Amino acid sequence: CNRGCDIIKKEVAKIRPWLHIFGHNHEGYGAYYDENTCYVNAANCIGGAGGQSRREAIVVTINY
Repeated sequence: CNRGCDIIKKEVAKIRPWLHIFGHNHEGYGAYYDENTCYVNAANCIGGAGGQSRREAIVVTINY
């Protein structure tokens, strides 16, 4: 899903964190990766704000 804030997107690209978690974009639920970062969209509401259906929680395991 190609939505969100361009300013945050540019900062994340500059900082290159290994994990970036966010959650307001309901349509982009899930996780994806690029060469530097694991992006986790943890939005659990289906159908936008006020939706009664919920998705399962995303659990991130960090091994270090």
